[in-house]
Formats: sequence, structure tokens, C-alpha cells
Amino acid sequence: CGNCPKCLFIYVALYPFLEKKQLLKIFGKDLFENKKLLGTMKALIGEGKFKPFECVGTYKESRTAFNLSLKKAKRIEKIPYLLKKFNEVS
Repeated sequence: CGNCPKCLFIYVALYPFLEKKQLLKIFGKDLFENKKLLGTMKALIGEGKFKPFECVGTYKESRTAFNLSLKKAKRIEKIPYLLKKFNEVS
């Protein structure tokens, strides 16, 4: 769906290891540019009001995935919205 905690967690977990075009083929859009997922991102890393109940990683796993994604984005492209926000809260 591209709008739930499970999709965002899988996206952030895959991002460090796949090319962007592969992610776009899987998800149909860049989830890091979806401003509506800001609350979901915060929930995944333990900065939100709740822990998603769906099949997502732990806070530590999510933070690690976001850190790896941020490092990759800094090397290869303009930093997308959600990774900028992650950088501000981490």
C-alpha cells in the first residue's frame, strides 16, 4: 500500500542495499518523500506515541535502517524528506 508502518519499515530496510529504481519498481513511489509518513517514521524509531503492531522491526532495528539509509542518501542523492526529519530527531 505504501502508506503503512510495514511498508515504510521494509522500504527503509531495503533502501541501503537496492538501487532507487528497484525500490520504485517494488513500491511504485519514493516513500521517503511522503510527508504523511512522518508520524509513522517517528513511531518506528520510538519517538512516536505508539509502537506499530504490524510486522515491523524493533526500535533499534528501525533506527539502524534509517541511519544506513541516511548515509547512503548523503552519498548518492539529495536527502529525501523523511531522512531529513530522521536526522533532526536522531
